[in-house]
Amino acid sequence: MASALATQLAQGTSLNADLLRNTRKQRHYGFTYLFSSEEAAQHDLDSIYALGQNGFAALCALDTTLEELGRDLFSNAARVADRTVVSPDQLAALQGTLAKFMTRMSMYLMEPPAGKVIEWLVRRFRINEFDVSLVLECFLPYHESSQFSKMLSILSIESNVLWSFLVPFKKNSKALPRTALITAMIKNVDLARLATGLFVRALENNYWHQTLLNFSTGITAEYISRIPVIDQGISAFLLPAVTHPLTASGNREIILNHFIILSSFSQRVAMTHKAFKAVVKAVLQTAPQVAPAELLAVLVAVSGFQADPVLPKLISKLLKASEEFQKVIPESLTWRNADKFYVALVSYVLMDLDRLTAWRPFLLTVIRTPLVSSHLIEKIIGRLLSSIQLDHAENDSALATLLLEINQRHPLPFRSATANYSRTHKFSEITKEEFDGFIAGVSLDTSISGANAFVSTRFIEDMQTRLSNVRDMLRDLASVEPCYASKAAQETLVSALQDSDADVINLLYSSPDVLLKHIPQDHLRQAIAKALDSSELPRIVFREHLTFLSKNFCEKWPTQTEDVFRSCIWKHLLFTKAQQKLAQQAWKTIEESKLKVLEMLDGCVELVVDAPDNSQMATINLAVSRKMAHNVLASNQYHDHFDFLIGELKSKNSHARKLACLVLRALLNELSGGQRVDAACQVLENLGLKSIDTLKSTIASGASLGPLLDYESFGMSIVTKPSSSKTLHRLQASILALLPCIRRPESIQIEWLGGRSGVSNTDTASQFVKLTRSIYALVNSASSFCPLATTLLRGVFVNIKDEALMFLVGVCTDEHAPPSLQRLALNHAKAFLLVQLTSQTVSATDFQVIVPALLVALSSSERSVRTAAMECIECLHKMQGDRRGSVYAVELIYGKHTSALQILSYADVGKYITALVERRDSFVADASYFPVFNRETLASGLTFNKAKMFKHRIVCYLLSHVVCWNNPSARLALLMSVRHVPDPAKLTLLLPLVEELFNTATSLSSEAVLYRRVLFEVFDAESAEALNEEGSHPWGIFLQSIRSPEGLATSDVSSAMRSVALAQLEHVLFRHLSAERKAQICQLILDLATETRQQARFVQLHQFLMDVVDSESVIGTLPVLIPSIQASPERSTKRAKLDQGAIVTTDTVDLQSLTFFAEAIASRPPLRSVESIRCIFDSLQRLADLRQGFTAIDYVSQTLLVALDKAIRSFNFDLPASCLRVDVLVNLVRLSQTPQMSHQALLVISNAAKVVPEAVIHHIMPIFTFMGSSVFHRDDSYSFRVVQKAVESIVPVMTKTLKDTHPAGLELSIGPEEYLAAVIMLLVEKSASKIVRQEKEEALQTVGLPLAALAKYPHNQRIAVLLVLLEECQRLVIRAEHPNKQEPRLFLDVALDDYAPSVTAAMTKQATALLIFVGFAIRAFNGEPRYRPSTGRNSLIQVLLSLLVPLASQKELSSIMGEAARAALVDALAVIPASDFVHSVAELMDDQDLGVRSLAVELLTDRVGLIDPQVRAPLKDSMLAIIDRLCAALAGSSDMPYVLSLRCLGAIAANGYGSEHVALSRCIDHVIEAGGAHDALVDALQVLSTLVEKLGPRVIPHANVIIKLSINGLETSDSNEAEERQQHLQASALQTIKALLSSIPTFLGADLAHIIAVCVTTSATGVRSAAEVLEFISVNIPSRILVPMLIGLWNEGYSLAKSSEVEQFLNLFKTALKVAPRLDVTENLKRLFKMFLEVFDLRCRIDSQDVTRVETGAIMAFLEIVTKLNESTFKPLFRRTFDWAFTSDSRSEARQITFTVFMSALLRAFKSLVTPYLGIIIGSVVDAFERFVDRKSRGGALWLGLVHMLDTSFIVDEGVFWRDDRLESIMSPLVKQISASVSLELEGDDRRSLITCLAGFAHAASREELLKALNFGILMETRSEDLKIQTFALDSLAAMWKREGARTSAFASETIAFIEDLAESENDLIVKQARKFKQLMDSMSGAGADGARMQ
Repeated sequence: MASALATQLAQGTSLNADLLRNTRKQRHYGFTYLFSSEEAAQHDLDSIYALGQNGFAALCALDTTLEELGRDLFSNAARVADRTVVSPDQLAALQGTLAKFMTRMSMYLMEPPAGKVIEWLVRRFRINEFDVSLVLECFLPYHESSQFSKMLSILSIESNVLWSFLVPFKKNSKALPRTALITAMIKNVDLARLATGLFVRALENNYWHQTLLNFSTGITAEYISRIPVIDQGISAFLLPAVTHPLTASGNREIILNHFIILSSFSQRVAMTHKAFKAVVKAVLQTAPQVAPAELLAVLVAVSGFQADPVLPKLISKLLKASEEFQKVIPESLTWRNADKFYVALVSYVLMDLDRLTAWRPFLLTVIRTPLVSSHLIEKIIGRLLSSIQLDHAENDSALATLLLEINQRHPLPFRSATANYSRTHKFSEITKEEFDGFIAGVSLDTSISGANAFVSTRFIEDMQTRLSNVRDMLRDLASVEPCYASKAAQETLVSALQDSDADVINLLYSSPDVLLKHIPQDHLRQAIAKALDSSELPRIVFREHLTFLSKNFCEKWPTQTEDVFRSCIWKHLLFTKAQQKLAQQAWKTIEESKLKVLEMLDGCVELVVDAPDNSQMATINLAVSRKMAHNVLASNQYHDHFDFLIGELKSKNSHARKLACLVLRALLNELSGGQRVDAACQVLENLGLKSIDTLKSTIASGASLGPLLDYESFGMSIVTKPSSSKTLHRLQASILALLPCIRRPESIQIEWLGGRSGVSNTDTASQFVKLTRSIYALVNSASSFCPLATTLLRGVFVNIKDEALMFLVGVCTDEHAPPSLQRLALNHAKAFLLVQLTSQTVSATDFQVIVPALLVALSSSERSVRTAAMECIECLHKMQGDRRGSVYAVELIYGKHTSALQILSYADVGKYITALVERRDSFVADASYFPVFNRETLASGLTFNKAKMFKHRIVCYLLSHVVCWNNPSARLALLMSVRHVPDPAKLTLLLPLVEELFNTATSLSSEAVLYRRVLFEVFDAESAEALNEEGSHPWGIFLQSIRSPEGLATSDVSSAMRSVALAQLEHVLFRHLSAERKAQICQLILDLATETRQQARFVQLHQFLMDVVDSESVIGTLPVLIPSIQASPERSTKRAKLDQGAIVTTDTVDLQSLTFFAEAIASRPPLRSVESIRCIFDSLQRLADLRQGFTAIDYVSQTLLVALDKAIRSFNFDLPASCLRVDVLVNLVRLSQTPQMSHQALLVISNAAKVVPEAVIHHIMPIFTFMGSSVFHRDDSYSFRVVQKAVESIVPVMTKTLKDTHPAGLELSIGPEEYLAAVIMLLVEKSASKIVRQEKEEALQTVGLPLAALAKYPHNQRIAVLLVLLEECQRLVIRAEHPNKQEPRLFLDVALDDYAPSVTAAMTKQATALLIFVGFAIRAFNGEPRYRPSTGRNSLIQVLLSLLVPLASQKELSSIMGEAARAALVDALAVIPASDFVHSVAELMDDQDLGVRSLAVELLTDRVGLIDPQVRAPLKDSMLAIIDRLCAALAGSSDMPYVLSLRCLGAIAANGYGSEHVALSRCIDHVIEAGGAHDALVDALQVLSTLVEKLGPRVIPHANVIIKLSINGLETSDSNEAEERQQHLQASALQTIKALLSSIPTFLGADLAHIIAVCVTTSATGVRSAAEVLEFISVNIPSRILVPMLIGLWNEGYSLAKSSEVEQFLNLFKTALKVAPRLDVTENLKRLFKMFLEVFDLRCRIDSQDVTRVETGAIMAFLEIVTKLNESTFKPLFRRTFDWAFTSDSRSEARQITFTVFMSALLRAFKSLVTPYLGIIIGSVVDAFERFVDRKSRGGALWLGLVHMLDTSFIVDEGVFWRDDRLESIMSPLVKQISASVSLELEGDDRRSLITCLAGFAHAASREELLKALNFGILMETRSEDLKIQTFALDSLAAMWKREGARTSAFASETIAFIEDLAESENDLIVKQARKFKQLMDSMSGAGADGARMQ
């Protein structure tokens, strides 16, 4: 029976005990998510943790939020966590962490890293057992995936009622179908609530994702549709799940998905009014995110199934003002159940008649929609009639207007609704007679008096009714004045004008006065113009309109004649076959009216003939267009007419657009000079050509521009095909063909390189540049060869001739040009230069003027542009000859700005271009390299030499281009390139730009701000000399820049620019200015600060002044700011003397600038100048002389005292006593009326006493006198502290003076150096008994008081105290060893107690306590600023160490005392400077005590890497001594442990320097010898790897021994050793080998093969670092050595090695071949091919589970060989490989499998390049398929390889090989594989590869007959008796139809017979598949299969 203790322990045992009992690989792992049970047993928990960590890191890279949520789950603490034994609070916290992490990670469950994370969570936290609901909530959206089925298989759901329906799917390891989930939700409401609410919770916590949204939408919609009844309980959770995402997300996709759910929900549920309003409000809140049509659709769907929907008020705010909503209404009225929504909306509108005005457009839109239902109209009429109130005339009039329009458009519903309302309504407020009268008034049979009754008649079908209405309307309006006519009357007349009936129009125009009187002229003209646009307008109506316009309208408003012509008649003037009659009528109207006198039409009427034929019409069009162009040119209103013609180019009317093109074309022919250039620019800009591709068909290949310029080539097309796009394109092409013919303006300098801002100017030169660039851009927009583009481009270059190069570089530097255009321009420029190169004579043309443009192009962000620019520069480099000819375009390059251009010498140009070419790769790779290049090449040195002068000339050359070039972006690029190149000439050259910049308004864009900043940088240190000159013009510009509108003076300047100016002045310029200039700047800033009213600007100026003010500026500015004074008036001799002071000359004192400046001085760092201190004293004296009472003066004085105090305290040298005027400070104390002043003055005196005591000593009495009178009487703590500080500072001065004056006989006081050590020892001795017995923390508290006392003093003084303590310790130790001696004398008394019963014990106790205290005191230095004592052999710290070492070696008296001394020694070594540390360690290593030496070595190991290189260099001797002692220890001459010495030596070597390398190389033999001891092998190898890396070739003599030692480390395998040590040993050995390979790769010789062999073997065991060494070998060892060596290794035994070793060997081979040059591969090709054939034969030997991995590696390696072969070399190899596989005697099936895999890899790698080789093997493939059909072969792997190979070939082939004849040869065997595959041994879905292959075959077939044969062949397979064959054939057929549905639908009639037979099968599965395929056919063929059968 178990004991009580055993029972208790059993209760506390973890539920994970079985899982955690054994952490080795033999343990049982329980459940696993990623692995099978066998695989899981191979991975321990540490491996799973590493796997999970890897996955967690990958997920964090996708989502950084996961890092915070999952940190605790992947911490080191989680590795040992056990959730079954933690407290409830800890368990709750863990569950919360898991929930947050899992829900956030759920969106990444399909990612591979998520599987690793889940594996860790399953194995460590057992989430599959304890968090079932959480896991399923995360996985449920993926319920049809394999991941869900894997997780389901390990979940513990048997006892969970909610998820018990999943048990059958868990047992069968199947995924969960959607239908099964919905069925479970219908049965279990809790499950439904959880599933439908998943998305809402995810949305609230911001972890929703697309899969979850799709899942939620699908299951919720299907659940709503399938559930029999939706009761209140179900609605309670469905409604929030549907509406909450609408208001919470703001995401359009979420909203649209929930619109679908809401529509389904509304169809099934009859909502209450409250619920309905809530739903509609939620929908309306989504209006900003969705389109009006979508919003309206869901409102109609929600309202359509409710009994009596009532809309909320929110509908008004969102819909009534939406124009888009009005556009959607007509379409929405045809939707199902739309009537209910619109009835509810009308009810809402008419509920309050005040809404009627706002909603009238909506009601009219509904009424005027032709397809509106009669039911809705009747409902609207009923609502309108219910709102009638005859006593409200205004409302009744509006209702009457609506009812009248309804009556006109819908008479039958109107009569039905009014009769029904009259019959059923109970009249009370109005009588029935009144109602009938109202209805009669709005009927068509009775006219309503007043214009308000008029409505549109255009939609009334009966013509007589329309005529009657118009007649009555004209009659009534004839007697009404316009001011009394309503807007409705005007609208009605305008609407009537749109009538197409001639009688109606004649009736309207019979009363022209009515129209002219009641319709505004613009509205009337626009209405007629709209009517004339109708394509169905009868000619007689057209004539009436024109007649009215030309006569009545133009006579009434003569000023509108031009507008009538342009808006109504212009579009009808072009003669075409379609509108010949209309054009004839239009010209006749012009002839008969005053229109013919218009300027544009002058003489045009005479050119028109009656009834012209087609050719005559073309002639008329040409003549009229030319005449119009002539009239426009001769007109004084040229610009007005031209703008009209340009606007017509964009007209929607094709005739108007073509006529405008004709006129403009003629006008361009007649114009000349600048006017022609300007017109061409505007025409091209508005022609509507975005790409020339649209005009490709207008000119044939090789044709010229001649036909395009000939009118006859397109004139007839305009007549016969006016609406054809080709006609318009030909017309546009004819205009475009004119543009290159426009000659370059003569006698005008053209600035070809001007920027876009310059091109936009209106001068002729700029416009010509713009035109030429536009043509060039349009021409180069062609996507392929275009003859027209070539012709136009030729015309452009012929026109500009030699200026072409300038034009091209102007294009490539245009910041608005696309990179593709810039690249083309540079290519053309390169061609230009190459032509010059080929025609170059002895004297080469100098193209230096274009070099800056090419440099700007080198700064482009596009690599292609930079490459093209560099190619141009290379051409310039090639053109460099012996002598320079003329300089290209030197006077033309920048137009009128070229005069300031500087020219380089020919030698300088060549030198600069050569430097550019040498750095070609850097320029091409990096867009920002240009500034770096100039900084490296042009940064001037300190002396004037040739190099500096060259650099100076280059800078001047570039800056001159900056000044001349009118292109801001190019200027900025060049400025940025020399931004960091100092040169005194920059200011002189760029000063005009600065002056121009700050005198004109410029942009505030980021580029403009940068441009100004760079320009402002010309005021730098190099320019300071010029600025400091008297009368300097640059200085005036600088001051002007600060005061200018773009500078600092105005309040509306941008803060960015102001910051730039201040920053340049502060950080660069100010300190280089003279004192006078600094004072001017300070005065200017003070003036600006006093003038500004902006707080932010004031603060900025204050900060600036505080940062820049220095001693010179203080001396120059401060005296000027103090007001002048005059002597005080004479005092009366009879009155007592009173101190009045001086009187200020002005009545009021303005001290604002002085205050501002004083604050700046006080706020800045202290002034370190004697003169500045004197200046402040003088200023204080002058301020004290002013009459008292001004608070501002007191404040300024106090501020200056603060600055003075800081300055005095900052001095680190003695100030002259004469500069400290203590009398001024005493006077301030005496005269001060405020305590602040006296306090500050006393503080200054206190600090002055410390710096210059002799200046204070003579004023002791006044100081104390006035301090007592002014401060002592104030009873506050601050005053007391001030007095205390003054006393503490002054009294020591007095004391020291007295001591110096009376050196003997006067005892005054003692300082801490006399008493501190004694006090400390007494305090420590008092608690010695406790200190030696306490732990470290308790002892620290005990000595807290003496530590605190010691900490108050400087470091050196504290060390001196510690030395006294250590000396006392030494004395105590000596006396303890010899208690009978009386020497040496002790300071401490010896007291015996219980803990120290003897004198020896008491003294030992005291010494131990003192040593413990010393250790604490030394350790306290670490918490303070770094201690830097004086160094040297005799320094205090060396003395301290010399005292500690003997005490640390003491072991006889007390071990505790020795430990305390050693601890203090360690602390001391840790805080001392590096030099002292190294010297001390070197000395300590000679100590006799092993413990002391070990301590020193350990400390050196830890700290040697932290020593600064500059500090370590002088320590050479000490470091060499240390190295020698370590070598001696390794040699055995010392008792120092090997491991300790090795680690220290490794640390020294890791950071070693050249001076130490020789000594380190002497240690190699000793390290190798030490490595022979197995315990030190790891450390020895680590040291050797470091030594090899550092020493390099010095290790060559030891290389063989090191290699053997490393290999020994790799091959050593001791099962008794810990696994971790084995890993360290392998890692160290591999690191050493890698270091050897890196340092001396060519000296390894035969050892390299041994290294490779060992590393391959080690890598095969899973050691990652071995694989890295192999990779290093493959990349760094020359392939000419490595490849033959690897072949030899294979022949020597790797062919028989393990599969894992073969795999690693092939990986090495692959990498080596990848980096190998082509020559090395071809030289070893025969041996390589022979070797790989042997490798391919491994399938016969290696286990099947490893063969795929090895074979894949071999094929990938062989592909690297193929990559380096040409076709002539590869083809024989391919044939031999094919023969090896298929035609060898053995005909091994394994070889054929390998070949098919190899061929598939070739196809995937080289695609269509390899498909022709299929012709070699196609016959063998057919034979193989036939063997499968005949059952002669049953190898599933071969069959699968053949199918995969064919499938891959179908995918990659681009029609190169698989033509229909070849496809036909293989079709029959391939189709027969349907039946053959059933008998094969295939795994999983391998058989379905044939389905994909057949679908690919169908896609490759181009002939319908072949596709039909394939379809029939598969159908014949369905005749098989085998159900598997039938099923497989149906699946294959379905896949083919899905992919080629558009083509296979033609075979529906012949296919349906087979399908119907299958549908009658006895097998349910066959029937189901047949019906499913029939549905597929229905969707593909359109009419359906049944339809096909019936036909």
